[in-house]
Amino acid sequence: MEKPQQHILVACYPAQGHINPTLRLSKRLAHEAGVRITFSTAVNAHRRMFPNVLHDDLFAYIPYSNGYDDGFDPKIHDIRTTMYDSKQNGSRSLASIVDDQAARGQPVTCIIYSFFMSWAAEIARERGIPSFLFWIQPATAFAVYWHYFHDYKSILSDDKKEYMDWLDRQEEKSVVYVSFGSISVLQKDQLEEIWKGLRRSGRPYLWVVRKDNRWEGQELEEDEDEEVKKGIVVEWCSQGRVLEHKAVGCFVTHCGWNSTVESLLCGVPTVAVPQWTDQLTNAWLMEKAWGTGVRAEVSKDGLMEADELRRCLEIVMGEGERPEEIRRKADMWKEKTRQATVAGGSSHRNLMRFVQEIAS
Repeated sequence: MEKPQQHILVACYPAQGHINPTLRLSKRLAHEAGVRITFSTAVNAHRRMFPNVLHDDLFAYIPYSNGYDDGFDPKIHDIRTTMYDSKQNGSRSLASIVDDQAARGQPVTCIIYSFFMSWAAEIARERGIPSFLFWIQPATAFAVYWHYFHDYKSILSDDKKEYMDWLDRQEEKSVVYVSFGSISVLQKDQLEEIWKGLRRSGRPYLWVVRKDNRWEGQELEEDEDEEVKKGIVVEWCSQGRVLEHKAVGCFVTHCGWNSTVESLLCGVPTVAVPQWTDQLTNAWLMEKAWGTGVRAEVSKDGLMEADELRRCLEIVMGEGERPEEIRRKADMWKEKTRQATVAGGSSHRNLMRFVQEIAS
């Protein structure tokens, strides 16, 4: 008897740094392994990232509701109960999606869930469906967490056309791209130091400052004419497209794992400014293990000052033995990641093994 087609529900936490890698995995499962995929993230993230998506025979988008369909507003919502509320509301909504798919004759045969979505495993267990955590941090961080909890603590967009057109006008590998992800909130004085550092560097820059990280009365944009100004500030951008652009020569990053991997895939050297959790490990990997960047030093108050940012940009983008070595290593890792992801590469083989495992 022919086995029914695998149908994987992929449940993703509603943050861009979670959605991007999880979506890439989902598309590979659909297009390379022929698996039916239902991709589900929270309504507010779905509206932002997938406003005009089209479904096909293998790929569908069905958002779940976590109770914050219009987004999280700190003026209205209590941040201390956000995760609890998201679990309670999200569990009911995602369970309904699973049950509806079964009623339609397209039962979910496996659930893959991302970081902060462990409650999805409970939904799977209640229905006898296998589930898998998609780890979107480095394996090094996973090892640290595992040892810690096993008593080994001691070893521990609307402006898309504008910014792309602007990039097209810049010289190759001349632009500094700055982004601190979709969760980190920088203090006002840190934003000011970044702005001063970028200006003092004299290099063109594209800087992402989310709307919810704007401080009242703080102006970060330049007044110059569009054709001559050194830098632009946007609320959001397609990071993958930006990092792939030939004009980008450096990525100032908070070192989230998605950003870390994308910097490797695109061969872009980094200035690492980690904020918390696995980001410190990722910064170490960039600077010490891979040699693709430099970690910025901060003051005792955790502030990266303007002159420090300028110093790091010179190390990564300037002339001399060390900058050239960093750029060489970035190119080398770009090629390594390309070899791993093509058909027959290590990443491709592991993906096929996973599909075979859940189908057996």
